[in-house]
Amino acid sequence: MGIGAAWNEPEFVMLGMDFPPVGERIRRLAEACTVLTKLWTEERTSSAGRFYTLRDAIAEPKPVQRPYPPIWIGGSGPKRTLRIAAKHADVWNANVGSVGTSVAFERAAELSAILDEQCEAIGRDPSSVRRSVKFLFTTADESLRTAEQCLRAGFTELVVMLGGPDPVRSAELAGRDVLPRMRALV
Repeated sequence: MGIGAAWNEPEFVMLGMDFPPVGERIRRLAEACTVLTKLWTEERTSSAGRFYTLRDAIAEPKPVQRPYPPIWIGGSGPKRTLRIAAKHADVWNANVGSVGTSVAFERAAELSAILDEQCEAIGRDPSSVRRSVKFLFTTADESLRTAEQCLRAGFTELVVMLGGPDPVRSAELAGRDVLPRMRALV
């Protein structure tokens, strides 16, 4: 289950929702993670938070995964978002743009180290949070080199973004020539 503090204001506007400042969105994220895990693990849930109030709420059926679906938290805020990821995430997604660029890769690696510190600060084993990173599919060889670099840096989940002038052709090429080679890396 993927969640973050949100960044795309037009999505909120088209749904008729307010788009609060980033600090409030981050506080909502932290509270939402707590509420979700309670709904998934308790028969009836009550919670009186700052943003969400539940009174004997029932969430049925419960998730098939136990104790609940893996929580993927995306974000790049080194203080607040990564602290929330340290507390709640099964997987952290480095939301730093496409890692095909060295600047984005270096930033993702820096943030991963900060996540380690945030985990240690609350007594959580940093290795218990899997690391996810996305990168743009370019050529088979270049994409494979990027995947190898990400894996060496400790990222365990690779999200390959397809695009370009012919995304269908990119998908076919990635599926045929890159993904089997990536699977052999792990």
